[in-house]
Amino acid sequence: MRRGKPATHIQFGEATALLAGDLLAIEAFNVIAGSGAPPEVCGRAVTALASASGARGMIYGQELDLRNEKRTPTEAGLLETLSYKTGALIRVSAALGVIGAGLEMEDEAEIEHYAQNIGLVFQIVDDLLDVTSTAETLGKPIGSDAEQGKTTFVTMFGMTRSRQQVADLTAEAIEELGDKYGERADFLCEYARRLADRVN
Repeated sequence: MRRGKPATHIQFGEATALLAGDLLAIEAFNVIAGSGAPPEVCGRAVTALASASGARGMIYGQELDLRNEKRTPTEAGLLETLSYKTGALIRVSAALGVIGAGLEMEDEAEIEHYAQNIGLVFQIVDDLLDVTSTAETLGKPIGSDAEQGKTTFVTMFGMTRSRQQVADLTAEAIEELGDKYGERADFLCEYARRLADRVN
């Protein structure tokens, strides 16, 4: 279940679900190509998206996650998995906004650091909710990580440290953007707060 409905592979079969994933991944590049942005902007955007998607991005992170179902990763190994699996998606989402706005690389690096923190927060919050929430609230099964014997941030560090890490990473992300951008960063700062508040 996802968002209270049967997941795509349950409703339409695994083959169709895989094809749908392939289609959506390719469509992202189609959107960039047809955006009407200047060629140099499109080039930067395509490069960023390809890097975040492939062998050193989300696909790599998903492979690491599959390996972790059969072994107990180290702390460094778990953080590496989260950085690529979830972090890469959120980092490139932020980077594409910066690229589309025509900002300089130093701004892109700062906002990507914000996104790195938020990506990690997103995964830790997801791990916490898998233990503390209900299927009705989340719209998907809970406790699946434990059933698979999967190592998560919660199983490795416990509830207290996981919650503290959410608070620390969120505070760092908000402070960093607020100091440089002031009110221009209000939306991203509020997003970070709301993400963290999901476990409160």
